[in-house]
Amino acid sequence: MRRVSIEGNLAAGKSTFLAMLDTIAAEHSYEIAPEPVAQWQRVEDRASIAGEDLPLERDEESKEDDTNILQLFYRDPKRWAHTFQLYAFSSRLRHQRQSPRLADTKFLLMERSMESDKRIFARNCFLTGLMNRVEYAIYNDLHSYWIDNAPQLDAVIYLQTPPEVCYERLYRRHRGEEMTITLDYMREIH
Repeated sequence: MRRVSIEGNLAAGKSTFLAMLDTIAAEHSYEIAPEPVAQWQRVEDRASIAGEDLPLERDEESKEDDTNILQLFYRDPKRWAHTFQLYAFSSRLRHQRQSPRLADTKFLLMERSMESDKRIFARNCFLTGLMNRVEYAIYNDLHSYWIDNAPQLDAVIYLQTPPEVCYERLYRRHRGEEMTITLDYMREIH
């Protein structure tokens, strides 16, 4: 199977591009693996799923959705950068490996790759001080282990979109978690 990653800035058009291809995916033997954003917005309570019956704590006073790791990251990036980057990476890896149709697929088209998690997002978190040296070392150690045991990319399609255009699109789509993102951040990850 060939693995192709669709890359680009936030709101560059990756999801739209993949949605257009998704309408003909089955007849051309390829599978689409979108970013698992919904999973980031509602982190599953894996402890209780595993039978340990340890439910996630709820912050009743603040009424904040403490299961939305994407929102937590954008609200307090210094506190949540390491946790979010590890979860984003591992959930992306799991999502891209567990598609039900992978056995019969010639091409897997992925919205972002594990490499962009590391080389763009985690690296940016480290360079801007959102992750300290120990957190970044742990992230890289786990990333290296997982990548050494994962299939490699065959190709990358990069949707080159100016950060200013992405910034406008980001605010038009109005995903609640992203409303604190700045144009400077968009330029950093560009």
